Amino acid sequence: PNPTRLGIASAMALVMLVAFCLLGVVLDMSATGQTVYEAALPMPPVAGETPEGAYASYTTVFAVPERTPLEVQLTTTSDNQWVAVAGSFVNQNTAEVIDFFVDAGYYHGVSEGESWTEGSQSATINISAPPPGNYFVRFDPEWQSFPQPGAMPTYTSPTATVRVVAGKRGIGCFCCGFISLMLPWMFIFFRRGAFESRRNQNSNLH
Repeated sequence: PNPTRLGIASAMALVMLVAFCLLGVVLDMSATGQTVYEAALPMPPVAGETPEGAYASYTTVFAVPERTPLEVQLTTTSDNQWVAVAGSFVNQNTAEVIDFFVDAGYYHGVSEGESWTEGSQSATINISAPPPGNYFVRFDPEWQSFPQPGAMPTYTSPTATVRVVAGKRGIGCFCCGFISLMLPWMFIFFRRGAFESRRNQNSNLH
C-alpha cells in the first residue's frame, strides 16, 4: 500500500484551506483603502531622461497612520508614449527613505490594415508596509514618444496623476502566502505520485 495516504480528513482540510485562502483574497482585494496623497504630477517639457531633481516634485507632508501596505497608482494621458516615475517616500521623523519606480506606456497604430493597441495608460505598484509616521514624497518623472504607423505622432508632454492609497495589497501577497501554505501538500502529492510511479514500473498493464 502507498504509505502516503490521503483520507477524508486530509481532503476536507485541503478544501477548507483553499476556501479560506480564496475568501481572504476576495476580502483583501475588495478593500478600497484610504487615499493619503493624490495630485497632478508636473512633467518635464521635453522628452528624454532629465537630470535628477531637475523637475522633482516635493509635496507637503502626508501621514501614514499605521503600519500598512501602500499602493502607488499612476494615471497618464500617454498616447504612443512612455511615462516613468522614480519616487521616494521620506519619513520625516526617522529620515528613512523608501524608493520606488512605476511606469506606464500606451501604444496604438495600424499594421497591414489591422488596428492594434498595446500597454496601458495606468500602472500600479505595491510597497510593503512602511513604519507609521509623516512622509514627504519626491517624484522624478520622465517621458518618451514612440510614433507608430497609422497614428498621429504626439510630441507634447503627457499629463500624469499620482495617487497613494494605504491599506491595499497586491495580488503578489496572496500568491506568496498561498504557495507557502500549499508547499506541504505539494510535497505530499509528490511523494504519493513518486511511489505509484515506482510501483507501476513492473506492471503487466504497460
